[in-house]
This record gives sequence, structure tokens and C-alpha cells, in this order.
Amino acid sequence: MNKLFPSLLFVASMAVNASLHAQTPCVDTALLNPDAICITLFDPVCGCDGETYTNACHALNYGGVSSWVGGACAGNACTGLDVGYQAFPITHSFTVAFDDQTTLPNGQVQGWFWEFGDGGISTEQNPTHEFPEPGTYIVCLTVKAVSDNGLVCEGAFCQSITLDTDCFDNCLYDFTYELDGSALHAQFDFGPDGPPAFFYANWTYNDGEATGDGLDFVHLISQPGRYTLCATYPTGDFTTETCTVCKVFEVPTPCVNPAQIDSSVACPLAFIPVCGCDGVTYDNACSATNYAGVTSWKPGVCGSVCNGLYADFDGFNSGGSLTVWTFNDETVFPGGTITSWFWDFGNGETSLEQNPTLNFLDPGDYVVCLVVSGVFADGTQCGSFVCDTITVAGQLCNDLSVIDTSIFCNTIYQPVCGCDGVTYTNECVAYYYYGITDWTPGFCPDACFIPNWVDTTVICLGIYDPVCGCDGQDYFNACQAVNYGGVSAWRKGECCDNPDCEALFSVEIIDGTTVRIINYSTNAEAAALNFGDGSPLYFGVFDTLFHTYAAPGAYQICLEISNFAGDCTDFYCFVVNLTSAVDDPDAPRIELELAPHPVRDQARVSVHGAMPHTAILFDVFGKKVKEQRCTASTFDLETTGLPAGLYLLHVTTDRGSAVRKMMVVK
Repeated sequence: MNKLFPSLLFVASMAVNASLHAQTPCVDTALLNPDAICITLFDPVCGCDGETYTNACHALNYGGVSSWVGGACAGNACTGLDVGYQAFPITHSFTVAFDDQTTLPNGQVQGWFWEFGDGGISTEQNPTHEFPEPGTYIVCLTVKAVSDNGLVCEGAFCQSITLDTDCFDNCLYDFTYELDGSALHAQFDFGPDGPPAFFYANWTYNDGEATGDGLDFVHLISQPGRYTLCATYPTGDFTTETCTVCKVFEVPTPCVNPAQIDSSVACPLAFIPVCGCDGVTYDNACSATNYAGVTSWKPGVCGSVCNGLYADFDGFNSGGSLTVWTFNDETVFPGGTITSWFWDFGNGETSLEQNPTLNFLDPGDYVVCLVVSGVFADGTQCGSFVCDTITVAGQLCNDLSVIDTSIFCNTIYQPVCGCDGVTYTNECVAYYYYGITDWTPGFCPDACFIPNWVDTTVICLGIYDPVCGCDGQDYFNACQAVNYGGVSAWRKGECCDNPDCEALFSVEIIDGTTVRIINYSTNAEAAALNFGDGSPLYFGVFDTLFHTYAAPGAYQICLEISNFAGDCTDFYCFVVNLTSAVDDPDAPRIELELAPHPVRDQARVSVHGAMPHTAILFDVFGKKVKEQRCTASTFDLETTGLPAGLYLLHVTTDRGSAVRKMMVVK
């Protein structure tokens, strides 16, 4: 038979169409492809609809019939040949197992020929085929058979197989971690209900350098650097499917810090051994810290069962008063049992409770220490302690009364960690846009995007092992996620369709003090736009709108959006610089020209009508991915290492700013 099958129809789907041929209609519109080019050779086939077609190509693409047998319909002796198959997609992969279901009463099938719609073929009876990517494929099986009277028959069956995007969205749990010097403690937090009965976790540190199991992972890191910790756990009851979540962290200080060595410290002579992160046993923690400069340690001699004892706690303002705090013991001792707790709150108060509550009465900083004792399963007595400085605030972390979005905040990215544990763009944004009353410079622990991690000079292997970054974007593999995306956490597999809303717009200077605002927001079903000049807010969803300012100046335009359900809101601001805007109505308009476009590795940017100062490239989530100074009206913009997708190019000039979309392809 001569057949030309249609090309790949790429249709992302969340389900797999793998029904039996008996459930497939004889005429299936999904098989129609009027753009197919069929040869004019007369090689008639009898369709399952009883119609004779010129050849199999016509039957499939123009008739949409799912099965046929060779020869014209009138008096066809092969009508007893029933060709069909069943498809079994393998979960979370693009591999499908096919099971031949062909029957021929009073005859025998002699051979099978499979065409999978992606260029692949097979002559096995029951093949397994891996498709290159998600989408819809026309899979056809052609068989040759011989009836009892020696008549050679040929028949075919086709159906569309749709593979999903392998989206894996049932990763229900995540872990958190703490770094005390070079001591790492990671744990799952399930709340008061505890972990589900089926739950377990397998830990992998730094590509197998260390492993573990259980709800916690404890490890001493000997050298400063960047490390990865992953946890794999089941996704539900009685299932073999698992989810893998990973986090990246940096240890900034070495295990041994000579600067903290102080031989003048009078350490006790008591032998309470500890195992330093350098693998050396010291008489006690004081000696390890002050005489050897060790930054972290475990209780007991190195190799002792006591090394698994990790003392830790968490404290929080539990209400009633800002000075009332509750402390929860989070000590970990795999294979052992904690027998006693001793708390010293740094204000003369102590407690023997496991989870005490205390009113400090006065705001301030307090050094809180927890000493724990335990016994291992073999009877070995162990002990350890931990101290941490907590700040008892005199005012709330979040004060809504100070929020004033009319305040102009510059766009300089100087991240601060708010007292609520959220990383903000800078101090001004934290205070005036979110009411945060206290913060510390830098990123909060577990911050998703770490700009100084982005290093596109790093060579990542071209192995496709997709991960979904904590920023909701797909990355080719974990190496690209960290070095090209700067993300600090991900889960294995592609990201699922995210219904969350994103606020995003661009601003183009039209004439002097008039701007055009183009809305690129997603899932925005309600919106409020603040022009930053004291004029009334614009309420409602828009595609494009114009606004004229009363005078030149720098204005911050802010857009807040939400969906109808109200369970998703987002906020985005952009500064438009009109300080040098000319009043001449005949002044040329600022235009940006890209060549080539779409861009692969480098674009030549030409600015017409103004002299450029700075070029900034933003991704569709408003994250700045590249910035460079401009010294000429034409300059080159490197995009090597950037993921394919849509970006916004923002160029500041001596006459204001101009923005245009830029598509990067690979």
C-alpha cells in the first residue's frame, strides 16, 4: 500500500486519548487533513464506512476513515479482517506501549507495519515507542494476512494519540532548611496534623555526596560553596509515583574560620566531646569554637551515635501582646529519644517544658538557648544545645497605615528581607507599598530569585531533564535553572499550566508628556492603574490607553490586578522618565529597531529619535534578566543563554524611555 500520513499536530493536552479501535468512530474528524498531498496511484481500499477510496492516503486524509482493507468494496473478500490496537501510555513520560488487537476469522496475520506519525516505524507486533514531545500523533497499523483459502489480505487502522505535557502538579509538600554556620538542617513541616501515614522522604545531598531518609536531614558542610539538596517522596496512598523537590543554598563561610580563634577565652576542662565539621573530635564546643575556629559541630566524638542529635527550635509571637512568645522544640535525634529540655531565655527566666510560652515584658534582643538530653536505642546518653538571638518587637511587622502607593520609589534593585520573611525590591517598596516596618539587607532564606547566581558563562550539559523553577518557569535542566535563571528551588518535571495572575505592562512615550500604556497582564479580571501624578485611578481591564502628564518629570505607574475569585492578586510598577521630554510637537518619535527578529544569540538594536543611555531586558514576569550601558545609537544585545520566549526591551534615552517586545528563539 502507498500512504502519506499527516505531519505532527502539536496540541498540548491534559489527557491521553488511547481508546480501543472499537470505541473509535469509523469516520474520525481528527484524522482529516485536507492539506495532505496524496499520490494519484490507483490502489483502491474499502473504508469501514463501505466506501471505496482511490488509495489509503485518500481514505485517511480526505475521508477521515479510521480503518480499511485492501481492494474495492464490491465483493471484497478481506472484509473479515478487523485491524485494531490498544495504546497504553506510560505515566509521566512520552512513551506509549501498543498492543495489537487484529483479528481474522479463518485466517492468520503474517506481518505488522507501524507508523507513529513522528517519522518512527516498527515491524513488531506489540511495539513500545517514545515520542519526541507532547502533542497529537496519527498512529497507523497496517497488517498483512492470509485467509484459509490462500487469499492475501491487507488492512489498516489509524487513530489519533494525544500525549499530555507530562505536567506533574501533585507535589503536595515542600521542605525548609536552616544553615547555622556550615551546619545544615532540612525538614518537612506538616503542621499540627503531622505527616500522612504513607509519607517517607529520601534525601540526596550534592548529587549523592550524602543521603538520608526520614522527615529531617542533618549534615555538616566542610567547605564554603553552593550545594543542592533534594527530597523525593510519594505523591499519595498506595502509589509508586514520587515527587522530587530541590533547593540550592550557599555556605558563605568555611568550616574553620581563623578570625574567630581566641586563645584568651577560658574554656572549661570538662570533656563533653563534639565532632567538628572538619571531622576532628574536640573536648567541648568551647574548645572547638575558640581554639580551633570551627564554625559548626555535632555532639559526641566523630562517628558516635550522638552525632545524629541536632538541637533546634523555633520561636514566634503567639499573640495577646507583642512581647509574648512561644517556643517549639524542633530537635532531631534519629534512632534516639529526647528525655529532657532546659531553656534559658536570656532574661533570667528558664523552663523545663518542651514547648514553653513566655512574656518577655520588654522589647529587645534576647539570646535564647535550648539544652537537650537524649538516649540512643543502645542506651548511649547524648546531649546538645543551640542558641539563637530573637528580637522582641515593640511594634507590628506589618503596619497598613503607612502604605502610600503615591510615594515614588526608585527602581534600583537592592533587596531586603522583611520581618514577614518576604524579599522586597528595596526598602522604599517594602515600607510604602507593603507596610513592612522592619527588614534586613539582602534576600530572605529560600528567596526564589538570586540575581548574583546568574552566570551564563557556565556550560550546562545539553541533557533534557526538565525542572519547574520556583518562579513558575520551565528549565531545560537544573544547571540552567540555577545558572541561567538564578532560581534557588525547583521540582523535577515540567511546570503545570499556572492559572495565577501576572500584572505586566509597557510604557511608550508618544509626544512630550503623553504616554501609551500597553497591558500584557494575564488572568486580569479586575484592575486599577495609578498614573503616579495624583490623577484619579483608572479602574477596569484595558488593552491600550493613553495618558498625558501636566509637566515633565519622573512618574511611577503602578498596576494592581486580581481575578474574579479574588484568590490571586499581583502588583507591578514601572518608572517613566519625562524629565527631558521636549515640548516641540515636531520632535521625532523614539523608535526601537531590532535585527534580526526573532533573536537567537544576539540582536542589533537601533534607537531612532534619541540617544540611548541604558538597555534593560525584562522577562514576561517583570524580572530583570539583563542590563547594559549604551554609548551609541546602535548597539549589540547578547541573548545567549536566555531561555526562549517573550521579553520586553526597555531603553532609557535623553528624551525618555521606549519599550518593545522581543522574541528569543533557540
